[in-house]
Amino acid sequence: MANVKTEAHTGAGEGSPSKLSGAEVLRKASELLHSTLEPAPGVLIADVLNALKGAITAGPKKEAPPKDLAAAVAAIEGLVGKIDPPLEHKPDFKAILEAAKAAPPPPVPAVDAPAEAKAS
Repeated sequence: MANVKTEAHTGAGEGSPSKLSGAEVLRKASELLHSTLEPAPGVLIADVLNALKGAITAGPKKEAPPKDLAAAVAAIEGLVGKIDPPLEHKPDFKAILEAAKAAPPPPVPAVDAPAEAKAS
């Protein structure tokens, strides 16, 4: 049993020593539950595996959405900074935000189009 537990903890034999896929974790959890010295009730095993499968299906914890446009742009700037190789010309997000806050241009008065000359 200790050998199975060590493999489940370290991911030995999986190619990546510290990362396991959800399917691998579910399989190893099933092996651990079924190999206990004191037999576990089948219903309890099913409940544990279903809870684990639900958590795996839900996926990783999701980040909270940005509270406003400035926070979203700040997060985007952080992502742009991680691009490899670095961008030669980074977008000026601050200028875009400032332009969005600027007052609209004054209205242009309408111009009447001249009446078409009547063809005789």
